[in-house]
Amino acid sequence: MPIWESRLWVHCLVADALTNRGYALGKLNRASDAVEAYNDVVKGFGACTDDALQAVVARALFNKACRQAIDNKVKACIKTLTLWGERCGGIDCEKIKSDTDFDKIRNRESFKAFLAKQHASN
Repeated sequence: MPIWESRLWVHCLVADALTNRGYALGKLNRASDAVEAYNDVVKGFGACTDDALQAVVARALFNKACRQAIDNKVKACIKTLTLWGERCGGIDCEKIKSDTDFDKIRNRESFKAFLAKQHASN
């Protein structure tokens, strides 16, 4: 069967499109719509066991955390980053430290404590 006839391939395309939609909506400062698009990815594809699809779900979670950081929603951001880490096998502190989307919350005590805890456990 050609790859484009595979249900999994279609699911990956849909999940990727929703993730890209969330990113675009975020760039348009439509934060709640962006988060909703990311939530659609997690809700629709989060239970799938395929590695390729889980990579898209993980990217949606990371982008959602970025959006929450931009919106100064520290608690929600930490919760989303925790879910992202569960998908990826751990929190990539260096990725978070180097991403400018987290600049608004980088010096908040709860965020610094979260990163320190994650760094210590890695």
